[in-house]
Amino acid sequence: MSQKKFQNKKILVITSCSAEKVKKKIKEKAINLYQGDFFKKVKKFVNLNDFDFRIISAKYGLLSPEEKILSYNKKIEKKEDIIKLREKINPKLNKLIDNYDKILLIMGKNYRNIIEPITNKKYVYFYDKRGLGGYKSLMKYLIKYQKKDLYKLIFEHKKNIITMDLLKQYNNKFANLTLKLRD
Repeated sequence: MSQKKFQNKKILVITSCSAEKVKKKIKEKAINLYQGDFFKKVKKFVNLNDFDFRIISAKYGLLSPEEKILSYNKKIEKKEDIIKLREKINPKLNKLIDNYDKILLIMGKNYRNIIEPITNKKYVYFYDKRGLGGYKSLMKYLIKYQKKDLYKLIFEHKKNIITMDLLKQYNNKFANLTLKLRD
């Protein structure tokens, strides 16, 4: 797939909220409320690549970055929390799906479990078995990818799961051809 084929492709990134938040008693834009290191890396990845962005909040459900919300302290702890959020999020998400060529899911297992029942070939999971630290490493690595190489990876990879091992294989395979990493 040439770079021209990527020009009109629309990508949505969905990530989870973070435990670390701005501690204010006034409403804040969701994009500014969450302060966790992983969330900041995902935000940087989205901004560098001009992707659309949504956040899954354990309290508010599916948020656009500009939605104003109050700070809170809620986690997904039980299966009931997942089911309740699924009922809240999936109808909103179903309305968005047709607007995108790919939807990138960058989140842990509990949050993935919310969306999993409605996923199809448009969805690409970014996964790291090492937990939050692994996800941070994955994002640090992804941030370095040039947009054209990132699109190539997302649209040409046959499976819908991208791991750190796959990124390293991809990097080695294309290192002598086209892959250029940002400094």
